Amino acid sequence: MKACTKCGETKPTADFNRNKQAPDGLHWTCRPCTKIARAPRLAKERKRRLATYHANHAERLERQRQYQAANREKYRAASKKWREKNPVLMQLSKDDWYYRNKDKNAAAATRYYARKRDRCPRWLTKEQHAEMQKYYSAARFMTEQSGEPWHVDHIVPLFGENVCGLHVPWNLQILTGSENSSKGNRHG
Repeated sequence: MKACTKCGETKPTADFNRNKQAPDGLHWTCRPCTKIARAPRLAKERKRRLATYHANHAERLERQRQYQAANREKYRAASKKWREKNPVLMQLSKDDWYYRNKDKNAAAATRYYARKRDRCPRWLTKEQHAEMQKYYSAARFMTEQSGEPWHVDHIVPLFGENVCGLHVPWNLQILTGSENSSKGNRHG
């Protein structure tokens, strides 16, 4: 057993990478902590390698895109077959996307809810949809920074007693979770 210097937990020695220079021959942080610490650097490195690859293989990639466009049904069938064979990996991928993009998921869910009840006008532009997405991203950022939940609220409720509002950028505001709960379904 060994204590991780990062998380402070005592774990089996099998949870530590080898390090010949350390007195006990093991790395000072456990594998999960090491993985978390390396993630940003690895993401940056992967992005750099992909950019280099795309620059060096632009012609080949364009031929591949054209072939895939010409054989779209073949690729769709292969993709469907893979998804059916790997439901666990598909679910893990969906879960991973959800946890990395909670703000986008919340914006999409609200948009769906509003559209289903005719509260999201079809004349909204892409820029206005992007502006609404910024509210959800800001609320998520504020929640992460403060540790207190922040919500995106409709100033005029979508389904109020006396008045009904629309799901549009100028009808959104960011409130703390407690303020939003106390406001309820009232205007203001």
